[in-house]
Amino acid sequence: MKVVTIGGFGDVTGNSVLVMNDHEAVLVDLGLNMENYIKLSREEDLKLLSLEQLVKAKALPDPEVIKSFLDGKVLRAVVLSHAHLDHIGAVPFLVSKIKPELVIGTSFTIELLKSLFEQKLEHKLGVKLLAMPYKHVFQVGSFKVRLIKVTHSVPETAVIEVNTGQKTFLYANDFKFDNHPLLGGKSDVKTLTNLNPDVVVMESLYALHHGKALSEIIAKEMLADVFRSVPKDKALIVTTFSSHIARLKSITELAKHLNRKPVMLGRSLHKYITASHNASVYKFKKIKMFKYRREVNKFLKIASQHPEKYLLIVTGNQGEPDAVLARMIDRFKFCQDDVVVFSSRTIPTEMNIENRSRLVQELSNLGVSVYEDVHVSGHAHVEDLKQFIKLVNPKLVIPSHADLQRFKALQTIARNLGFESNIMLNNQELSV
Repeated sequence: MKVVTIGGFGDVTGNSVLVMNDHEAVLVDLGLNMENYIKLSREEDLKLLSLEQLVKAKALPDPEVIKSFLDGKVLRAVVLSHAHLDHIGAVPFLVSKIKPELVIGTSFTIELLKSLFEQKLEHKLGVKLLAMPYKHVFQVGSFKVRLIKVTHSVPETAVIEVNTGQKTFLYANDFKFDNHPLLGGKSDVKTLTNLNPDVVVMESLYALHHGKALSEIIAKEMLADVFRSVPKDKALIVTTFSSHIARLKSITELAKHLNRKPVMLGRSLHKYITASHNASVYKFKKIKMFKYRREVNKFLKIASQHPEKYLLIVTGNQGEPDAVLARMIDRFKFCQDDVVVFSSRTIPTEMNIENRSRLVQELSNLGVSVYEDVHVSGHAHVEDLKQFIKLVNPKLVIPSHADLQRFKALQTIARNLGFESNIMLNNQELSV
């Protein structure tokens, strides 16, 4: 078995790994580099940008690099762990170039792919999209692929197991162990126990954070506490990740207790909500949604006149310049003591930090009360990482989804538990 690191090894985004035997291969995840993508597009929503633009901006992997590693091997499938764009966002741009036979993921992940450009990708790109249930062993050429349930900040996230016939590869990127999830149930600890993979690639984004990742139920209580302090005659605007269906569910439920109508504004919110409905993850009933800029702007004028009636859920939690929240600076009549809640943390890249800081300052200058980091992470902290390693009992741990400092932290964790660990960076190859 050969493992090739395509993206996410040395950075927080653009995640992708190639797993090969002598004649065949599968690609595990195929994500966008979100920092470079947002520099180009000015928001997180996926747009019809050209492949040439995106490759030049290093927003997605160069298909020629992937094909050079394949070296004539048949690419049996792209297997997706979950529906975040840094794990699936490159699929619509690259599958026609690298030509996998299948794209496999959970139902929500596949439905999100279909909704990204509001078109049928199977017809446009000539590839079959296969929604696969958890724990089902699927034969892909000589490979056996299985998706194992874990909790994360997006529905139907999976740890991916790939058996090449002789060796086993495990991919855990992203996950946490949530003992009180608000949507979808707990991680499948029983199936994860003693998988004994030859290699596990696992996230290390929070490998410097001691303790355990908090449950999503804590985030709901944090939001409830903030909402109780909002004056009844003031505007209440909340922004979070569009993919965080459990968080959006909590926000809409809390809105009803405040006698405010929840309204969602922004294209990416519409796409994830559509995927949630189509995959029967959670159906948001009687929720108004506006996705196009013209209709968003029209509604913002109405909401400015009667802010007490609504709880506005908007895109732009990272401060993206073209997302709804940033545009509200000029399009919404903010008043003293209106409230904006960031139910998210800043993804730690220079651009995100600058964009978010600038937006928070602009809101503060308008007299808005800003609440930041009303959030719990979807990523494994130190104790979660230790629990996972001990559960699956791998021969080799390879850190991913972070920078070198965090890689070294996870490597230390693994070695202190008595497990081998190698650090790999992008475009490196390992034979096992």
